[in-house]
Amino acid sequence: MARANRSKGDGGIFHLTHQCHSRSFLLKFARDRDAYQAKVREHVQQFDVAVLDYCLTSNHVHFLVDAPERLEVSALMQEAASEFARAYNQRKHRTNAFWGDTYHATLVKGGEYLWQCLRYIKLNMVGCGVLECAGVPTRLGMGRLSRNHGPSAALSVIDVQRLCWWLRADNVEEVRKNLIATGILTITDPDTQNLSRRFYRARIVSH
Repeated sequence: MARANRSKGDGGIFHLTHQCHSRSFLLKFARDRDAYQAKVREHVQQFDVAVLDYCLTSNHVHFLVDAPERLEVSALMQEAASEFARAYNQRKHRTNAFWGDTYHATLVKGGEYLWQCLRYIKLNMVGCGVLECAGVPTRLGMGRLSRNHGPSAALSVIDVQRLCWWLRADNVEEVRKNLIATGILTITDPDTQNLSRRFYRARIVSH
């Protein structure tokens, strides 16, 4: 069962990280990442928590969330993690723990600190060479953009309006320009040109 490392303050923006047990690559298959994402999407509707960004890798997950009460965040993580773990173990006929003992919650200030956290979530795997060299599958939130028509799975997880509010942006186009300016997105990425119409999509990165 997920338990948060306690931080001071009742609510705010939190950067959450949760590792698979013993850092095992239990989320290496897209099917399992999709299932976990679906659980988060299901339970985020039940709690007063807005997901601003996320990244699901093969052995750990990142979430950037906004909540008025820390207990709401704890409840969301507990429900999504425990229900997913039970379903995973039943399907795999295993009894071992899926998650590490705790998830870690770090309080994030707004403004420049928020931009830095967004950048970290998108680039930390690339920065350590995992995506480029090892080909570890990853599911990203706002970092990858849709080439398909219609609403995306990530869009139903991420609260775009809340993110724009925190970034003091009037619209998606303004956010796009800031993401490029801060290096979170690159203007040479062909996906970037589609941001105004198709803002977020979780996409598998593999080789």
